[in-house]
Amino acid sequence: MKSIFTIPKVVKYNDLKKSWFVYFRYDGKLFRYKYGINYIQDYNERLKEADALCAALHEKLREGWNPSKTADEIQKENEISKYATMTLKEALTLGMNAKVDISEKTKLDYDCTVRFINTAIDKCGFGTLKASETKRIHIRLILDKAKSINAWSNHSYNKNLSYLSAIIGEVLEFEVMEYNPCAKIKKKSVEKSDKHRPPTPQEFAKIIEALKPHPNFFRYCDAVYQTLCREVELLRLRVNMVDMNNRTITLPAGIIKSRTKSRIIPINDFLYSYFEDMKIQEMPKDYFVFGTRKVPKNSLMYRVEWLTPAPYEIHRNRVTELWKELIKDGQGIDVTLYAMKSAGVDSLLNSGAQLAAISGLAGHASTEMTATYYATVLEKQYRAEVSKHAKKFGSVD
Repeated sequence: MKSIFTIPKVVKYNDLKKSWFVYFRYDGKLFRYKYGINYIQDYNERLKEADALCAALHEKLREGWNPSKTADEIQKENEISKYATMTLKEALTLGMNAKVDISEKTKLDYDCTVRFINTAIDKCGFGTLKASETKRIHIRLILDKAKSINAWSNHSYNKNLSYLSAIIGEVLEFEVMEYNPCAKIKKKSVEKSDKHRPPTPQEFAKIIEALKPHPNFFRYCDAVYQTLCREVELLRLRVNMVDMNNRTITLPAGIIKSRTKSRIIPINDFLYSYFEDMKIQEMPKDYFVFGTRKVPKNSLMYRVEWLTPAPYEIHRNRVTELWKELIKDGQGIDVTLYAMKSAGVDSLLNSGAQLAAISGLAGHASTEMTATYYATVLEKQYRAEVSKHAKKFGSVD
């Protein structure tokens, strides 16, 4: 079979002022290379360098080099070749590096999942498994092994399956894998949790009394109740997001769960009164509404100087720790701080507010999600509505 290339040869002259070069043909096209040999002013040294260049080019041609391709084309081919041999573990790293439009907390969650999965991959003997050859059965075995190693609950299993699927979704963009092997893996059955249940009226009365000695914390908890915000969203709220004139709060994408669109919350009379007392309009625009002045925790001023307009953000753990101290341990009431959001939703539903309006305010992706979270209240409303419209047997009007 005729070679696609000719053997490289040196064109040389006794007169060193003339330009030397190495040439060959590839697929009929002529190529010439100099690579600096003409800077050498000694004939024998230049000849030695030219012969070395000739040999190097010949070796590259024998190895499959195509001189017609640009550097970009060669780089793309190398990447394709690299992806074709990429292991599943390497692909997960690629997916993590590509997933940039996520919050810091979500990134930490994904990092944990990748660590769990990588350990399980090795335990299953799949360390050299290529990403392109990974099947659904591999993922199921890996997840089962991770569940066993880490004593995952069914809820944790489902959560890590979702995270893994999202990471592999990024890998698909590089065409390393043809499909997502996490797809159609059934999630484990999970009993409905009531950890964020709203407090009973009796519990709520005790919570109010326990919060009264801590006015700043009382105001913050009430703000969760009134706005239906997640605890961390209010801790990220800045003064420039509060419009007292139009009585609105604008939570931009990035500090809320959505990474693409903002959420607008009305400022009701309760919130308006709080913000007036906090002198929001006089504060620097970049201050956190519920911030801290970095007073050390052991200072007597610690709980006076926090959860007020200030330059530093408070970590969510700080408010949940105080809630545990005052409510869970102090009152023996087993509800979370997040339950104040649930209580706020229940209150609005019981007041007749429309489900669609509440869903948007709570930052839910759909009314179905809201209905799922707060099914008990809705069921009571539906039963009451049906009872109200009941007719006597035989009535036709």
